[in-house]
Amino acid sequence: MLQLTNLKLLYYICIINQYISKVVFSFNVLYNKTMKLLKQSTAAIFFALIGVFIFIIGQFFIPAIRDLFMGSKLFLIPMGIFCLLGLVLLVLALKEKAEGKIKKFLILTGASSTGFFVFVILHNAFMP
Repeated sequence: MLQLTNLKLLYYICIINQYISKVVFSFNVLYNKTMKLLKQSTAAIFFALIGVFIFIIGQFFIPAIRDLFMGSKLFLIPMGIFCLLGLVLLVLALKEKAEGKIKKFLILTGASSTGFFVFVILHNAFMP
């Protein structure tokens, strides 16, 4: 009975590994097609934006990171960096020579990352 359970576990691990390899392969194909159209600075800003976003999510959901910033205004610094990176991405996307979906994607990404925290601050500033 124990070996049957180990075989099932091994089978499920193999199935999950196959799905992960398919996802990674399709991400690599998409990455190579897309990044050929972008300048290196635009791609760097985009990935920095993703990194800062993951850190901000970590501030909310990971207790070790949350405790570092508890009770201080330092938790606003990554949000400000996120907003500024979004603004830079928006400007670079407008200057970029890429056309079509990638340009629309970069504009929407930059505008949403900039606008979200701007409107959070405006909402909290004018609420009684």
